[in-house]
Amino acid sequence: MLCGPASGQEAQKGGAPAAIEEVVVTARRREENLQTTPVAVTSLGSNDLQKRQILNLYAIQTATPNVTISNFSSDKSSATVSIRGQIQTDANIMLDPPVGVYQDGVYIARSNGALMDLVDVQRVEVLRGPQGTLFGRNTTGGAINIVGNRPTDHLEGSLSARFGNFDARQVTGVLNAPLTDAVMMRAAGRISLRDGYIENLTRGIHQTNDDVKFVRANVLVAPPGADWSLLLSGDYSLYKDRGTANVLLDALQGGTGATAAAQVIRLTGGARTIASFLSGDPFAVQNDADSFDRVRTSGVSATFEDRLGSATFKSITAYRTARRRSLNDFDGLPLPVLHTAPSIDQWQLTQELQLFGDFGGHGSWIGGLYYFHEKGHDIANTVTAGSITDGTGDNNSVAGYGQASYGIAPQVKINAGLRYTRDRRQLTNHNHTSAGACTVPTLAASTPIDQCFRTSRADFDYWSYLLGVDWQPARDVFLYAKTSRAYRAGGFNLRQGTLASAQAFQPEQLTDYEVGAKLEFLDRRLRLNAAAFYSKVQNLQRTQVPAGAVGAFVVSAGRAHIEGMEFELVAAPTASLRLTANLGLLSPHYDQFSDASGDRSGEPFVYAPKTTAGVAADYTVQLARGADLVLHADYAWKSAFYHSSDPSPTLTAFAREPAYGLLNAQATYTSASGDWQLSVWGQHLADKTYYVKRLVVLGEVIGYPAAPRTYGVQVTRKF
Repeated sequence: MLCGPASGQEAQKGGAPAAIEEVVVTARRREENLQTTPVAVTSLGSNDLQKRQILNLYAIQTATPNVTISNFSSDKSSATVSIRGQIQTDANIMLDPPVGVYQDGVYIARSNGALMDLVDVQRVEVLRGPQGTLFGRNTTGGAINIVGNRPTDHLEGSLSARFGNFDARQVTGVLNAPLTDAVMMRAAGRISLRDGYIENLTRGIHQTNDDVKFVRANVLVAPPGADWSLLLSGDYSLYKDRGTANVLLDALQGGTGATAAAQVIRLTGGARTIASFLSGDPFAVQNDADSFDRVRTSGVSATFEDRLGSATFKSITAYRTARRRSLNDFDGLPLPVLHTAPSIDQWQLTQELQLFGDFGGHGSWIGGLYYFHEKGHDIANTVTAGSITDGTGDNNSVAGYGQASYGIAPQVKINAGLRYTRDRRQLTNHNHTSAGACTVPTLAASTPIDQCFRTSRADFDYWSYLLGVDWQPARDVFLYAKTSRAYRAGGFNLRQGTLASAQAFQPEQLTDYEVGAKLEFLDRRLRLNAAAFYSKVQNLQRTQVPAGAVGAFVVSAGRAHIEGMEFELVAAPTASLRLTANLGLLSPHYDQFSDASGDRSGEPFVYAPKTTAGVAADYTVQLARGADLVLHADYAWKSAFYHSSDPSPTLTAFAREPAYGLLNAQATYTSASGDWQLSVWGQHLADKTYYVKRLVVLGEVIGYPAAPRTYGVQVTRKF
């Protein structure tokens, strides 16, 4: 929502109009004014996050145009992020997402645990469009950059308690303390608990509960008067729940693809049909499995920065791990039709070196080297089918990049960037059945388990680029045009069943053309940012579930084009009132997409609503003795979109999510000293039922409903 109002932007006392404050972003890896940055970026400051009740990454979609976020139907901690129609709907160690998530400059490679809580965050930046020349990994859709608060040289902290219906309890604490003149520390933590809102009629429990624990600690070493600093960071999170409750919404009753219906008849001896289990209640399930999900992530990093004359050197070294154990009931039935037990163990090491500086007031430049190394073990045990996909991945990437902005005339700058990337992807496949039969392509079923493996390796290299121009004809007018190219790494399908599926898929290539304007009017009391783009995609990677199968495979969808527009508005009619709005328009189309089923170019893109829109308002009431009351409301709307697509129009229709809107509100009292805050809040106040995920598998459609209306209070003490 175009950072409105931005972090630190408080309503002024009295009724005089207040200018919208300057917003600083790091969309080009260095601090710049949002209004003179030639990038389509939304920045949400700490005040925005608090007022909008954006407690984790999932909720940022309500404040940004052309962004849709979901998670995988069996892992609530995972992040499936779509920006401008670019998305990866599967999660395993061999598939890279088109949208990169970064925490303080560190790339988070895997989606498990990426839907993180936003605790003690300075701002969240959402960059829309390809990021090929600057950010750690090539991404074709965009990037989300989470910037945490750094330690400061004074003692401060806060303690917050939040309570709500469904017995929701959340405690958040922050402590900042100087240890010496040169050493400072900052620690933050959160515990979130909530009962489930979906009743399991078979097992007599409530599912979709929350049990989340998060902690992060930073130590900053910055001697007074020194040109260098060292920031050491560590974080740990643990997600636990009773498993995602997947509700049976619809199913094929017979014919090709109605596998689940046939299973019901077989398991009940013909006494029941699948239609008899359709309850019509979105918050009641009949799953029989003792489901659970456990996801643990952790990471450490060291960021060193040193001033070298007119240039600055920066090093970011990081190590991260992710671990998941789970048992899922996908069928929505009180019968063992489709139960899976996935597990993932992953670690990654990244190193980035940067050198940046200025052209003596004529522009700026940056150059860098990037290294990424990842290993992981990914197992998906389809318990009810006796099928086990078992893969070990070893992925490496090295890159060198440079980008510069130089003034060629008064108020006119040329922007150019170039990056070379080399990726190596290696998969050792151990697929087999629970009975011990080897299912690795090219190997006989009788191959002994200790010899049942096949190692595949592929190397990819490519050049990414950026070329653009920006012009600032007046103080409050900034215009830009650019073209850029980015890639998403190629790789292998972990769930190999045939020799064809075992072949490497190629890198996805996106070439983008974009124009934009950033404007301010009425003495900076009105701000309008707009962008229009046209993208051409080759080797578009899409995840498909073949008819009758339970495993997903990445296929090359050939060629496509995506066009759209984005508008973001901030208005400050008075010192007490802030209004914001955003609008995203999107039109993606396949130019060429065919497989064994025939021509699929007429199918829709997934998680790509044609329209996203949002409005928000903040009104500050000045109370006696300096206290104030801030009233906030926001509404976000999405047009209809599809969770998946299929050659069968019937199955594609099953995956359609109708248009919906979400209304949130909050009233916050702040004491005159600023030490105490009391909030009354509500989310999804219209109580609209919609689904975070719809999964079409075995001829049935399973839905994971979002939480219904929630409400409660929050109290915060600052010191």
